[in-house]
Amino acid sequence: MRFCDDLIPLIEAARTQTGEYPRKADPKWIEGKKLPQLVKASHFYKSDGKTYLLYFRNPGDFWNDFWAKQCGLEQGCVWDNYDANRETD
Repeated sequence: MRFCDDLIPLIEAARTQTGEYPRKADPKWIEGKKLPQLVKASHFYKSDGKTYLLYFRNPGDFWNDFWAKQCGLEQGCVWDNYDANRETD
């Protein structure tokens, strides 16, 4: 979870420059960093420009295996977890 928290200042800096959250993760955010075991480089960030989601899956959790921190200008940041389908790649 700390990995996700450490990305927030980088994401907010990008929003300050463009006026919206990046639609895709910037590879520079994780360049040179060791990714936590549960974080996949191709699956950890989603955004619609107004909000963003930092997420990972814990296959050891039978129920509620998807952990996500959702953030946005008008909502702050909130951690949540729930059941989710697995990614295919």
